[in-house]
Amino acid sequence: MDIRKLKKAIIYHDIGMITLDAHLLSSGEFTEEELTTMYLHPITGYRILSLYDDMLDIAEIIYAQHEHWDGSGIPRGLRGEQIPLLSRAITIIERYDLLKHPHASEQDCSESRILASLREHSGTIFDPAVCEIFMNMIRNTEET
Repeated sequence: MDIRKLKKAIIYHDIGMITLDAHLLSSGEFTEEELTTMYLHPITGYRILSLYDDMLDIAEIIYAQHEHWDGSGIPRGLRGEQIPLLSRAITIIERYDLLKHPHASEQDCSESRILASLREHSGTIFDPAVCEIFMNMIRNTEET
């Protein structure tokens, strides 16, 4: 896995959100229409990043960040290894970060609850192999 490329993709993964209304970014509850708008931000991010030749590979990663291992994701309904590896990693990292640092009105999750949530979605939303590697990294970090 290209760690430098992953770091760059993580930095830019939500760049498409710059076009969203400010109230969406601060809201914890969304209507179905607002959720659809929120989930389209990778398309906007892809369009922004693809304007720059040196960002084309990152744009592809961003475009697929909401694809799910089982094919139920968006925007293209990719499944399994059709999804770029770094996109699969970002999906897991983003979920971890969301649970680790929740919205201000929500309570923090413990590491064990976070790992249980990741495990629960392994094989559906998350690539099971990448998810297992990530969870092992978290466990090893806790032990040191």
